[in-house]
Amino acid sequence: MKKDFQKNSVAPHEAVLRLSRLKPNNGSRSALSGHPFDSLLLATSSLYRKSRQLYREQAGTFSPSLLSSARSLSSSDLLKNHISYSPTEDELIWAAKHEPASVLKLRTLTTSVFHEQSHRILWKHFQEAQVHAPREKNALRRYLNFVESLVVLMDMALADQVNPNTATALYLVGSIYDPGTRVRSELGNSRAARRQYRNYLHAAAYATYLNLEFYRPSQIARAIHALYPSLGPLEERVCARALRLDRNFVTRTNPIWQHRNHRPIVKALCKSANPGLILPEDPLQNVQHYLIAESWMQRFGL
Repeated sequence: MKKDFQKNSVAPHEAVLRLSRLKPNNGSRSALSGHPFDSLLLATSSLYRKSRQLYREQAGTFSPSLLSSARSLSSSDLLKNHISYSPTEDELIWAAKHEPASVLKLRTLTTSVFHEQSHRILWKHFQEAQVHAPREKNALRRYLNFVESLVVLMDMALADQVNPNTATALYLVGSIYDPGTRVRSELGNSRAARRQYRNYLHAAAYATYLNLEFYRPSQIARAIHALYPSLGPLEERVCARALRLDRNFVTRTNPIWQHRNHRPIVKALCKSANPGLILPEDPLQNVQHYLIAESWMQRFGL
């Protein structure tokens, strides 16, 4: 099997210096002042620009604020159409040059604004499609894990669109949540290749969903093999990528967030007159997952 993820040999301060050299001289007017390498991502990724455009179109707002990634991932603010971020770019660059050891500590203040945008755009996307959250506890858990898998799908697609070395550096400083692969470039840009890449993202998102649902790696591999027979050699790479999702996020951060924010989730996402999206318990029944993921990718032109 071809491996997508090699052992990283770049120190965080080296990643910051590399990114600082790539920053555009004249940043986009859409760039967030101080958000680490936001202007670079806007300049290099059409998906990043599309996400910013869609978030602004739904009247999404931003504000600079001292905010750790841990606090961001545990907050119920995820349900609001507002994103706070730590404006630490200049401090990161200074530290990389003069106090390299402090870069790791500063990195904990970096939140992936792209990931946050994806969540809020998805709430709007589901609202427009009348895809509401269910109230029953287990059904709501499956719904929220499916939501997270679609957001992780976007993280993967963004990282794959960026130059691999740049993606690795951005991942190290926390600006994006996936280190990227060469799958997209390997497949090429023909119409058939673009369809195959979308199929790959479908499978990666579903494998991520099963991971969040605590299925074992062997069970995930069997499900992906059964449901996505056209993947061929990409099958094992899909499973490996889904299982790279931070284990602490899977086993602690995500379920704890769901538990702590149960009431605001129900208030914001459940509609009393609507039964909501009831996803099947059987991991081999993924038709609803597939159709919704397809419409989600279409929205971004993936």
